[in-house]
Amino acid sequence: MKTRFALCLLCYALPGSVAFAAPEPITWADLKTTGGATETVTDLTKGLSIRQKVDLQVVRDYAGKASGSAADPTVTSDAAMAATLRLGVSGVDVPDLLQHIAERENALFESQLSTQQARFDAQDIAITGHLIAIGETAGGKGRFLLVPFVGACSHTPVPAYQTVIVETDGTFRPGETFQRVTAAGPVEVAMHRETAFIVDGMVHFTSAYTIANATITPASD
Repeated sequence: MKTRFALCLLCYALPGSVAFAAPEPITWADLKTTGGATETVTDLTKGLSIRQKVDLQVVRDYAGKASGSAADPTVTSDAAMAATLRLGVSGVDVPDLLQHIAERENALFESQLSTQQARFDAQDIAITGHLIAIGETAGGKGRFLLVPFVGACSHTPVPAYQTVIVETDGTFRPGETFQRVTAAGPVEVAMHRETAFIVDGMVHFTSAYTIANATITPASD
């Protein structure tokens, strides 16, 4: 009888004794390395006028708001669009220039990759962003890109730390392109360079993070 009673107590005790840690909520700013040298893009912009450099900074500030890298975090989408149009009219290929800048930032990030690996590798995280479908894995899992703002990757090149590859069991189907969601699961920190059809054309992108077994839930704005 005593043995049976002890076993019953153990059965009741075990469920409560196992603690499952919730994924750590993180922001896009957390995914960027801190410290180290600041990458310069002076040689990429030396041919621009002062007006063009100001407009370029507005565009970069809007793209960098989510990652905490904006010099002016109050810049609006309307201001960024107007700056992009002015640059285009004056002959500046904005997507190409942003791509070169992103490649510089990727090189800097990769040189400090061990810092992020020590911080995040195999850790359960939860991050909110906008989802873009990019196909399936060989095993039939849905593959997506999670990005910090609408238009990232498809029309605005962004550095690797602003792109998270998300893989699911295939049960989640986004209601729309750039749907706002929260992705949670164990993250791998490694550079991946790929080409995928995104929105309306083939795009080359680099991602520094992958959540291979993600749980995806819709997020409010």
